[in-house]
Amino acid sequence: MVRRRGTATSGEEIATIERVRLSGLGFVGLRIEGIACGCRLGHCPPQNSRRQCIETDGKHRLVEGATIITVTQAHCDELGHLNHVEAVRYLERARGEWYRHCGLYDGAGGQSLGTVVVNIDYNYRAECFLGERLRITTRPISMGTRSFTLEHAIIKPDGRTAIDGKCTSVIMDLAERSIIPVPQCLAVHLPKHT
Repeated sequence: MVRRRGTATSGEEIATIERVRLSGLGFVGLRIEGIACGCRLGHCPPQNSRRQCIETDGKHRLVEGATIITVTQAHCDELGHLNHVEAVRYLERARGEWYRHCGLYDGAGGQSLGTVVVNIDYNYRAECFLGERLRITTRPISMGTRSFTLEHAIIKPDGRTAIDGKCTSVIMDLAERSIIPVPQCLAVHLPKHT
């Protein structure tokens, strides 16, 4: 792996750029980290979000999105920890940000699209408590013709994984109320099933 570090700015935010030779893939890309990654996708993430993009042959692929959420009293249950339903909502919020970064909700082609979760599988590994600042990661892991799977993790301030798992979804054309093939704005970011 060949690395060269530098910095870039986008607005007031600073991103770290790292040139990376991806082992076994035969190309050099840019891994860009930070609140505003400065990539040419043109989708600036919200202030409490981070994303990592990789540029390959002039195309960008979103390899990881991260959302920061602080646990509030309203999200805790009578046991004093993050309620499992609220944890799923945190993961849903992070997934929604990932979709926005990909351009799913931009209305390209005049279509009104929505996502439908068809399967979730989450593992609860550690408690999250009031006031903890959690990092929720979203990574694309596979794509079929009509469905795709994202991997999630909720990371505690000490680096331990509190919750992890996968979510499989499909895309619905909201006007027709029918499932459609994965649109290009998402497909470019998703590894195909092999």
